[in-house]
Formats: sequence, structure tokens, C-alpha cells
Amino acid sequence: MEIRRLEGAEKLLTRPLYEEAFPEDTPPLVDYYYQWKMAENEVWAALDQGRVVGMLCLNPYRVMLRGREYVLSYIVAVATARTHRRQGVMRAVLSAALRAERAKGRPFTFLKPANVAYYEPFQFALASGRRHRRLRADLRLFTRPLHSDDAEALAFMNRILEESYDIYCLRDRAYMDCLLAELSAGSGSAERICLAESGELAGIRVRDLPEFADEDCRLISEERYTEPARDASGVLRPDTPFIMLRVLDLPELLRNVFLRRDVAAEQRERCFYFADPLLPENDGVWRWTLNHQGSRLCRAEGISPEGLFCFTPELVTRWLFRYGAAQELPAWCAELEAFRGAYFDEET
Repeated sequence: MEIRRLEGAEKLLTRPLYEEAFPEDTPPLVDYYYQWKMAENEVWAALDQGRVVGMLCLNPYRVMLRGREYVLSYIVAVATARTHRRQGVMRAVLSAALRAERAKGRPFTFLKPANVAYYEPFQFALASGRRHRRLRADLRLFTRPLHSDDAEALAFMNRILEESYDIYCLRDRAYMDCLLAELSAGSGSAERICLAESGELAGIRVRDLPEFADEDCRLISEERYTEPARDASGVLRPDTPFIMLRVLDLPELLRNVFLRRDVAAEQRERCFYFADPLLPENDGVWRWTLNHQGSRLCRAEGISPEGLFCFTPELVTRWLFRYGAAQELPAWCAELEAFRGAYFDEET
């Protein structure tokens, strides 16, 4: 069996497996995926006598991380042929893809898990959820279809996300072209929502399926215009866990962490051990030098890991992305500014 990245027209070899693994996708949705996503993504596959028996796609997104822009990969279409399941095929494909992503210096990769437990052995951890909110019932609103060249809407979404989150996918014309094509293929819709009195833009709402309730839609809006969703008994609906994340290039990720503003010291230096069973480039003892603008991570040569705190990819994700319960951390972590959360609502 051969594990490798597919090139150009080779990506079409994955379509039989895609259709086998995702029968819920209608033909228009599959056509959309192969016209739009396959034109720009990377595909890693396992081939057995020329037949694709395992696959995953690395779909590129422009991601803002504390003011720095990265092109990061959203892992989707993870599939193994029925004839080759429970043979380690996906472990081999996913491991190869993660090592290739690490070699590009990317801080992390992310995915929407069908089953959280499947990705935990690869040191993925939950990093963000999907909020269930709706526009306030007392507002008088009107809606208009959203177009990909709507500069006001693009600026509005990026502003709202930047004000609330340290990590999000940047909205631009290419992003919107792809999103609207996806929605068209799946009978979804995207709307501008404006206040009736002033015409002010109050939110952008994406409805993936016509039957979706408002609180299940993707909504980007100012908090003052929204209210939390409740169930029939009036109980608040909790966030739905949505995205898992895997640390790739540890120094690149941690350069975006800095000292809290209320820490009087101009600089701190800490050493820790990082245990990464999949990516040996991350494994070992590190020296972390931080100030109030950023930080730098270097190999700590000659320092024994004995007695040092041991971080893992999962722990770093839960801590820095502030999602889920993190185990006890060393006291010095309280001096560092973790991220203000991540916003991901992308489906493909």
C-alpha cells in the first residue's frame, strides 16, 4: 500500500470513496466539492493497486491569529474504504499529512470531528464550540440576500470577529464565493440582516438547510443584538463542541503568546518538557522567553527533563484556546495571556 499526496487530476480518483463514505451528500454537493474545494486543496491518500482506499483533504483557509495571518488547513473528508477498515489505513494517512503540515511551519491544523474519540489518539483536543444564539425577538429587522462582493458585509464580519476572538478565518471575496457556492449546492442561504429603522447592518446569518432554526444557523452579529437560545422548558442551550485542533509547529504557535499586561516584569524565561509522540520535532525540553509583545521558543540543550512540567499537545490546546477542562498547570502560566478563544463555523 502506498501513502502519498495526490497531484492534479489524481484527486478525481478519490470520488468513488467520497461517495461511498458520505452518502448523505447529494450529487450537487459532491459536484460542488470537486469543483471548488479540490481545485485548491491538498489530498492525502492510501492507494492499493491504484485504488484510493483511504483519504483526507487539507482545505486551506486564511486564518488570523492575534493579528498574524496564516494559511492553515481544515481537515475534511476523512474516509476509509469498507474493505480496508481497521487495518491502520487512516492512521497512516493522517500521520503522514500531519508531518507534512508540521514541515511547513504551520502552528496548528483543525477539523470538525464526527467522533471526538477517533482523533484523540492523534493528540487532537476540542478547541471551540458552536454557540446557539439568535437575534433578539424585540428587534424590527429586514433581510436581503448576501452577495460575495458585499464589501460592507465582509468588513462587518471581520470587525466583529477581530473584536471578540484571537483566532478566526478571514472573510474575503474568495471565501464568500466558495461559501455561496456551497450553500447553493445544499439549498442553504446567506442573508444580510438590517435594523428596520436605520438600515444599519446588524448581522450576517447563514442557514445551511432551509429547515434550520435561527439558533442553529451560523450568525455573526454584535452581542447587543442577540440573545441566547433556550429549549422548550426555558433552559439555556449550551454550546455544541465543534472544532478539534492539533498543535503542529510548537515554536510558531507559542510565539503568539505573551506576558499579561499586569505582570510587572519586562521579561520572563521558563523551561518545560513537551511530549509529542507523533511529531518528534516538537518533543523535548524547551526554553521559553516572553515579554509583553510576544515570545520565542528555543531548544534547551543540556537541560534534563527531570523535574520540569510536561506539556502535551492536548493540554496546550485546552489551556491556550480556553476550551474544556485543563489539568493543573504550573503557577507561572497565570502570568501568560491565553487566547481569547477561536471562532470557526466552516463546514467544508
